[in-house]
Amino acid sequence: SQRNESLSSEVEHANERISSLSTEVDDTKKAACLEQEQLSSKISSLDKELLESKQEEERLINVVKSLKTSHADALTSVEEEKNNLINQNQELSQRNESLFSEVKQTNDRNSSLNTDVDDAKKAACQEQEQLSSKISSLDTELLELKQEEERLVNVVKSLETSH
Repeated sequence: SQRNESLSSEVEHANERISSLSTEVDDTKKAACLEQEQLSSKISSLDKELLESKQEEERLINVVKSLKTSHADALTSVEEEKNNLINQNQELSQRNESLFSEVKQTNDRNSSLNTDVDDAKKAACQEQEQLSSKISSLDTELLELKQEEERLVNVVKSLETSH
């Protein structure tokens, strides 16, 4: 009888541990899903920013090309507008420098965004692998505890039928 109580206590303890592990597995899965959604959202946001930056870069390159063409056309204009063209040339040169600076900044930003996207993807993969490993470990422990519970239940039944 005391042995039955001891085995019943072990079964109860095993059931509590199984319940606790099941809750832990569920919580870990939920946390992993939430984190994966957050990382996916961040990656999408960074991808959008990268696309916008590339579009802006293309726009600025076209503006620069347009300015260069205008500049070349202005230099071939009539002689009596020479002084005016010299002033325009100086203004266009300053604008070109500003645009080249913007293009460089955009390129630098694109590079940084590419790095951020790559880092976020790597972090998401690593986190997913870690969580998968933890879930697998918890699933294995849960299975072992269930098998132990089943064994203990069979021992109790065997003891009860022998008395």
